[in-house]
Amino acid sequence: MKPANENAARPIRLVIVDNDASFLESAVHFLSHFVEVCIVGRAHSAVEALARLDDWRPEIVLMDLSMPGIGGLEATRRIKARPHAPQVVVLTVFVEQEFRVLAQFAGADALLAKEELVTTLVPALRRLRDSAKSVRSESTPSA
Repeated sequence: MKPANENAARPIRLVIVDNDASFLESAVHFLSHFVEVCIVGRAHSAVEALARLDDWRPEIVLMDLSMPGIGGLEATRRIKARPHAPQVVVLTVFVEQEFRVLAQFAGADALLAKEELVTTLVPALRRLRDSAKSVRSESTPSA
């Protein structure tokens, strides 16, 4: 028998990408308190994340907007161009509308302000997981 909410029974496979080691460790520590989240990878650069994404197979990628080299928006474009691309949540200290538009144009599924992550991140991950599950079940032919 399946649980009433089968999504809740399976942790969200998550990758975190941020060049700030302190933020990356804080995010990992914070998310480790939630049984519904399984951190399958972390990267200090977009290049590292792009190289290892196929091995990690995340459902959701948390991507820092501003990173040296390949930035978060370009990394998001590249991720979303892949077959069976995971959802991407862009994380930023910039909350102006123009960054939301740029993130959306790059293919991001959400943009969250870093300073509000404690209150917004886990509910956003739940919404994205549930919306992805809904889309998958709608596209699967019924028996």
